[in-house]
Amino acid sequence: MLTKRSSAVACRRSAPPTRTVGRRATRPTPSRRTFPSVRFGRGTRSSQWRGWVTAIPDTRMEIRSLFADDRHGTCEWTTAGTLKGAMDGLPAPIVEAARGKSFTIQGVTVYEFCAYGRISREALYWDLALVLGQFGLLPPL
Repeated sequence: MLTKRSSAVACRRSAPPTRTVGRRATRPTPSRRTFPSVRFGRGTRSSQWRGWVTAIPDTRMEIRSLFADDRHGTCEWTTAGTLKGAMDGLPAPIVEAARGKSFTIQGVTVYEFCAYGRISREALYWDLALVLGQFGLLPPL
């Protein structure tokens, strides 16, 4: 089960590009059909990071590779830690069953940049089934 967690952040100095639908120009809207904790706005990244560090205080992250051009970027990473508390988007019964258990996950973050080089969209891809298997909540993969 591949999980996608995304956020969209508006660039201050420019509006996102428009596309024409029929005779109306519309701005693209980020999909909300992803992990339940999709967030929007400037404080998104810092609030998500604070929530993660609170739930997994011994977080270790290794950047495995990076690529970026003027409009897009990717980051391949490995993260490890021990779940100590509630985590945004993770149901309470799963948190209780997994509390105190360690995990290691690999994932990729895909970025889109606006004209001024700021991140306008971020999507994280990682395998939730693998993590739940490490917590003992699914058969090991």
